[in-house]
Amino acid sequence: ELEWVDNLKKWKEQESYIALMSDKEVEEFLSLPCHPQTPIRSWKQWTVYYSIMAFSAMRPGEVAKLRVQDIDLATNNFILIDTKTTPRRVPIAENIKALVIEWLKVSDNYLFSPARLDSNKPFVTASAWRDHFNRRVSLMGIKKPFLKPYSLRHSWVTDMISNGVDITKAGKVAGHRNIKTTMKYTHLTNKDIQDIINKHTI
Repeated sequence: ELEWVDNLKKWKEQESYIALMSDKEVEEFLSLPCHPQTPIRSWKQWTVYYSIMAFSAMRPGEVAKLRVQDIDLATNNFILIDTKTTPRRVPIAENIKALVIEWLKVSDNYLFSPARLDSNKPFVTASAWRDHFNRRVSLMGIKKPFLKPYSLRHSWVTDMISNGVDITKAGKVAGHRNIKTTMKYTHLTNKDIQDIINKHTI
């Protein structure tokens, strides 16, 4: 009811920039050879971790908390219980199924264990998945700003929508509560524009 409040200028809410990775960049990221200063098992663990992220649109924390019992090979799904939205089933992509099955053989409870035995958590933490992501990006020599682990998730959702997957279904797999969240990704797709440009290029 204060008159002066109506005259205040409102700050325009800025949308955070979403950095995407191309299919080629994702492929190179996942196929990087083990770094000499990193134990082979640790490098392999992160390869499996990011492969799941790249082909499921799962959040980093959701992948980190995956347990052996959450892998349902009978229905070919990841069963997500511990998630910030509603529990859901996420299909296991065929191109990573063999990798997941192989990793299950050497996993106890959680699929991805912390490198330090004195860790206060039984699964990999945010600082760990960020550090290893940045290490791989650095090895690739990518200078693209704003790249982060979530870029793999954003790239998957964008690819699905670009290739004609129904926006509701893409949002369901990604675990979005609101369809408006998924619709933001439509602003990142330009496949239709690229097709038009290629078609009319002389």
